[in-house]
Amino acid sequence: MKPSSFLFTLFLALFALAGAQASEPGTIAQALKRSISLDDDMTDWDGLPVYAVNLSNSESPEAVSQQGYFNVAWDDTYLYIRGVFEQPQSSLTVGLTEDAEEWWNADTLEVFVQLTPESTLHYAANPDGTGFTNFLTDNYFETYSSVTEDSWTLQLAFPLGVNALPLIQTEDVWEFKVGRGNTSIKEYSLWPLGGDFLGEENYGLIYFTKQIESESIISEKLRDR
Repeated sequence: MKPSSFLFTLFLALFALAGAQASEPGTIAQALKRSISLDDDMTDWDGLPVYAVNLSNSESPEAVSQQGYFNVAWDDTYLYIRGVFEQPQSSLTVGLTEDAEEWWNADTLEVFVQLTPESTLHYAANPDGTGFTNFLTDNYFETYSSVTEDSWTLQLAFPLGVNALPLIQTEDVWEFKVGRGNTSIKEYSLWPLGGDFLGEENYGLIYFTKQIESESIISEKLRDR
């Protein structure tokens, strides 16, 4: 991805995040129903909302210096997530095995899903596409990695209904957050609110839809449940 393209998309992500934070009952990421091919052709992701991963894991979250964003989509078989992160290729920490004992000392994309208060799913993968297993739910997902001189992109496809994640119906809602570990500069960022990666109070929501809806309409639907 060219730097100008990355910055423009990041601007859109910041705009989307600002709108999401104003909504109730929480910050919402919309997952559009669309099948995605995990490859270098990114056109499958065109038109999906972007959500900035730019707030630190500190007690009072601040913007990190190397930012990024994610998109989400789904179909009857998979949950798809793409993370795009600004980082010089020369500083990437990669090459760990899937059973690495301390995978958090490498660069990561992390996904948290809370289906019930008693059921928290936690996944993590390296920019090279390695999915980790230690202290995590599993690495039962597909990956595709793309790295340029100044950014990396990781696409994930989580199978539905055959492991920890259930099948999805339109207008389903899960508690959800996305983290990014950037070890070379010791920055750890989290969507939607920043703060503790393992905290219970900083989840957003992922809302599954067939077409993009306004935050206010989604919030009204959720209040009526």
